Amino acid sequence: MGLKCCVNCFAHEWLRDYVRCKSTVVGDCEVFEDSLHTSGEAACLLEDIMESGWDDDSGEPPVDANELYRRRAEGEHHTTMREAWEEFCYEVRENPTHEPNLPALFDDELARMEGELPRESIMHRARIGFQVGEHDAVRPFEGAEIATPPPDKAKPGRANVQGEVALYVADQEATAVAEKRPWRGLLVSVAEVGAVRNLRLVDLGKLPAPSNPFTAEAPQYEVELVGLLAAFSEELGRPLRRAEDPDDYIPCQKLVRRIRASGLYDGIRYPSAMNPRGTNVVIFDPKLAAIGRSRLVEVREVGISYEPFEDR
Repeated sequence: MGLKCCVNCFAHEWLRDYVRCKSTVVGDCEVFEDSLHTSGEAACLLEDIMESGWDDDSGEPPVDANELYRRRAEGEHHTTMREAWEEFCYEVRENPTHEPNLPALFDDELARMEGELPRESIMHRARIGFQVGEHDAVRPFEGAEIATPPPDKAKPGRANVQGEVALYVADQEATAVAEKRPWRGLLVSVAEVGAVRNLRLVDLGKLPAPSNPFTAEAPQYEVELVGLLAAFSEELGRPLRRAEDPDDYIPCQKLVRRIRASGLYDGIRYPSAMNPRGTNVVIFDPKLAAIGRSRLVEVREVGISYEPFEDR
């Protein structure tokens, strides 16, 4: 077309770099001039962009910029990875035998979200209550008292089923306390927890950026994958609708089982359900962490917000 454009015409950095590298002419940008629209060249530019990835064997007609564009045939619907996961989360609570339909390369894709918990990193673990010692003196739970329970007493959680042990910790003391859903005046024991070696994590709090849509071989897959990983993060961090309802844990348990089966990771980092600014870490093998000193804290204030409920 011979149309002049500049880096300011584009938001994507790859395209901006491409224009900088390939530009051989210095002049006025024409993309936003009225003459572009009145001449009809704006429609040609749109068609050129839309047809850059068009395949004449796809069964779809080429784009006409002057007509309404509908990509798919009437009644046809593409279920995205995220939609399939959300449907699974709904159905599996009624039928726990269901398994998620994950992408074939799911295990490989997890590497894009790999994180690390360095050796001796200090995390925090909380337990409601305290011990009463001599002369009715109160002291915090310590050591084994605040560590994971034995398998026969292990209750189901987001990342473990009944009888399976996993260590739940938080990045901040405030997050560990908030996760216990305390009330005002409650005494909570909080212990420091240190990793005994560098731990390899799946970090669901650090979603990968989609790859370059102008160079990727399957940009739709890339976009859907990021949406799916975001849905995993939301599910792990979602507060329970009914207190201690084990059915609410099933979707997360299925996901974590798949991650654990790979044998590549020591745990998962995910956003806190109770503290939007905090994160939690579940360590699959409690022996990979050491319980440190404990202290008692008293909950002074508890905030609350709410809105009308809509069943979605």
